[in-house]
Amino acid sequence: LSMAATMPKRPGETLLHPASRVHAWVDNESPPGTPLRERQTVSPVPGGNPALDARLRVCQMRFASVQSDAVQAGELRDPAKVVVISLKGADAATMAAMPDRVAQLFDKEWLIDELFGRPTVAIIVTGGAQKFVMLPRVERVFREGLVKASLMTNAWVFTGGSASGVMKYVGEALAPHPDIPCIGMALYGNVLGKGAIDRKLSSLEDMRLSKEQMVEYVHSEADANASGAALEPHHTHFVLLDNGQAGPRAWGTEIEFGMEVQLAYCKQDSNRVPAVLLVVQGGPGTLKMVVSAVENGVPVVVIVDSEGAATAIKDFLTRTPREEEEIALALAYLGLAEARQNDAQGVLAAAREAVMEPDAPVSAKVELLAARNAFRSASQALSRATNTLLSLEQKLLRSPTSLPFHAPAFVKQLRLLRAKEDLIELFQLPKNATTDISQSILSAIALDKDLPDHKLLELAIQWNNLDMVGIILAGKRQAALKARAAKEGGELPPDEAEVVDTTRYNMQAALQLALELQKADVVAMLLSNGANVENVLLSRLYMLREKNKFRLFTNMQASALRELRLARDGGAGGGGGGGGGGGGGGG
Repeated sequence: LSMAATMPKRPGETLLHPASRVHAWVDNESPPGTPLRERQTVSPVPGGNPALDARLRVCQMRFASVQSDAVQAGELRDPAKVVVISLKGADAATMAAMPDRVAQLFDKEWLIDELFGRPTVAIIVTGGAQKFVMLPRVERVFREGLVKASLMTNAWVFTGGSASGVMKYVGEALAPHPDIPCIGMALYGNVLGKGAIDRKLSSLEDMRLSKEQMVEYVHSEADANASGAALEPHHTHFVLLDNGQAGPRAWGTEIEFGMEVQLAYCKQDSNRVPAVLLVVQGGPGTLKMVVSAVENGVPVVVIVDSEGAATAIKDFLTRTPREEEEIALALAYLGLAEARQNDAQGVLAAAREAVMEPDAPVSAKVELLAARNAFRSASQALSRATNTLLSLEQKLLRSPTSLPFHAPAFVKQLRLLRAKEDLIELFQLPKNATTDISQSILSAIALDKDLPDHKLLELAIQWNNLDMVGIILAGKRQAALKARAAKEGGELPPDEAEVVDTTRYNMQAALQLALELQKADVVAMLLSNGANVENVLLSRLYMLREKNKFRLFTNMQASALRELRLARDGGAGGGGGGGGGGGGGGG
């Protein structure tokens, strides 16, 4: 792939990723200039389920506004891939199997892995779906951080797919980067212009035979209303759920299925991909998605300055010592009230059975009346305890934009987040003036207990995060995960000795990656922690596209540089100052 990346393009050829270029050179039958996704012929998925496949219909889509801009710029942008999934009348088995089938579509038939490269992170963006204006400083940090995180880690980005709210901001941020897969997952019943899409949909078999039809999509953000929204034109793929629902009340019915599809892809056994949820503003649907994420172990980054649900989450999780104490007392009182009601309910049930006996004495009726009064009193005490706790928790939502979340149903969801707050990273601009959001995304990914250290170490190297590299090498992350598992009563991570062995085993790969990415400070840290330079694959370094700019050692610490030279030269001491310069260039 590295060699292919340096090859000249054929005249008129447009490709999105170095991996695409390899496929293009193999395909000699298609005329130059034909978009790659129109040329590929896809084989059926082995062991596919015909009943599931029948519920999938596909097409390709070109957006009038984007196509016009691309033509004026002399570029040829590949059309978006679209699948419409019909779940109307589906039984429980179909609902359970469909997310894995869609994940197979991504991997085996749309070939997103091969066209864009296997992702190392999946960034799921959720937030306000209606028209809203993001504060300029929040928008700048959001755009720059999202693009930086996506480019540094070859991430895939998932959104709600519509041309409004936060999805519009994502599309515009990624517009200059068509090599970043952006997958929109929307409710088909509320997609504007779905009539034109319906007329062009075809089966998976037609797609395998390259007989997909093209939709010329003309709707825009201006057409959006409470009952529907247009699709965002800079997404590369769309997954549209047709569950038979439409209209204002149908919004949010696609959230659970969308999360299941994203996790089905990320948690494939072949190559697990860590996922992180990025929250920007939002309403009740956003809060529901955050709850779904943490319940599935997905870490969350909340941009608290973006208002809406994001600010409500921050308000609820951030408490003063006095508020913490008052809520703890209210919870204790609630626990006692619940226990008292349970006891009273048991006494009442026993009294009712006693009265039903044929020879029940008169005193049984008196005891039944007393049990009813006791149960009524316990229920009233429980109601007072519940209202007291609710009132204290509502006071936490002090920001003006948090007021809509005072309803008991929303407070109950916020309690679930409180129980999983170890998975939530709060990003606040005043405290992070010099820190971009991409680093918070990495910190959140580190909260995923199922992600092994060596995978996180790779991400930390790509992000050039020395603090995270040091934490992993010192074993502090495993200690934190053990403490959290003990607190939650879950399964403990492996013993420290096993973790250290695994980390050491992957130390060579980490050093190779740091050298290839020219992360000089990371290389120095790895060398000081026992990494061995003797087995570095120099051929991989020579094949870098920017090998003429490879100047890793110019900024490396002198001690690390001397260690590297000694190891490479077998302790010969190597050649003085002039030799040092040559060694740097050759490395």
